[in-house]
Amino acid sequence: VLSPNGGEVIQVGNKYTIKWNTTGFSSSDDVEISLKNDSISCAPFIVGCQDQFFIASTKNTGSYVWDTNLKMSGASTGHNSISVYKGNNFKINTYISSTNNPSLSVSDYSDKVFTINVKKEISTNWKFVDVCSFKLSVPTNWTFTLGGTDSCFVEFLGDGIRIVSDFGHYSSDLNSYISPNYNVTYETIDGYQAKIVTPTIVGSGVTGVYFGNVGNERLTIIGNNLTSSQQTTALQIFHTIEF
Repeated sequence: VLSPNGGEVIQVGNKYTIKWNTTGFSSSDDVEISLKNDSISCAPFIVGCQDQFFIASTKNTGSYVWDTNLKMSGASTGHNSISVYKGNNFKINTYISSTNNPSLSVSDYSDKVFTINVKKEISTNWKFVDVCSFKLSVPTNWTFTLGGTDSCFVEFLGDGIRIVSDFGHYSSDLNSYISPNYNVTYETIDGYQAKIVTPTIVGSGVTGVYFGNVGNERLTIIGNNLTSSQQTTALQIFHTIEF
């Protein structure tokens, strides 16, 4: 891997040219390109652990233009399931195999880590609220109330919507909602894996997000029986979360 090879800063939303060179391979051979999060180390056969994400497969031309707007794929998350997310401990992996000699293959990583930045844009009618050990954006007319003893509990109110957050060691993992009555998806928000649940019948059930490993704590935010427009607002709020 020639570039990025350590120290670069890549802005999500831009295109970046990944470069590499090879010896003993044809230009018609296939190269698989992946993004490695060097902050994560997944032991073999650990279900759900994901430290490397597939970007693209291309021919061995020596370069590939990476559109960071496009989603990546993960072994545990599925095809085109993960957005490029921010962090300062990434490497690029290239894997090439010879068409003429299947036993010949080479894998290489960036020598040092590089940084990915994400610029979050919010509506001018929204505001950031800094609570507990995270912050999120809500419409400017919303209010919030802090509470809790063993954990940090926050109630957000506005536009007929009530959502509550629970930040602590015992916050619900939302596993009780993994059923035919709910849609469950996994995304990356602010560099952390987020489990998002929504009811299959809009307006009947919980709309929520769960982060399972934020330092030594967990974060759960839920709203109950939200209408279609209310659910859209809640999901927009979830995606503004920063730690």
